[in-house]
Amino acid sequence: MLSEQKTGTFFLRLALSVLPYTYCSMLDQGVWAEVKVVDEHLRLFAEHNALGVRAYVYNVIAKTWIAPSEPVDDLEEGKERAAAHAQQYLKRVGNLELPPLRWKESRSA
Repeated sequence: MLSEQKTGTFFLRLALSVLPYTYCSMLDQGVWAEVKVVDEHLRLFAEHNALGVRAYVYNVIAKTWIAPSEPVDDLEEGKERAAAHAQQYLKRVGNLELPPLRWKESRSA
């Protein structure tokens, strides 16, 4: 019984640690923006999904998250947080500026 509880807890923790870094198909609403500056290509997201309202930034070329999913209060704060992470990243990698963002509606499930 104790072994089953430990195994169940392990898999629950594993699922919760991986889920924020994967696309969640239970999207309620959200927005995204694409940034291409010099050799950098980023996608910024602010979404309300099964985990709540989240913000994150993905590096398309490196196929890595530069800002993993983080909880925010609403989509506007999510857009601000994603933009701030992208700006910090661009400054760090090449002293680049974040261009004006054009946010687009994400597709819903």
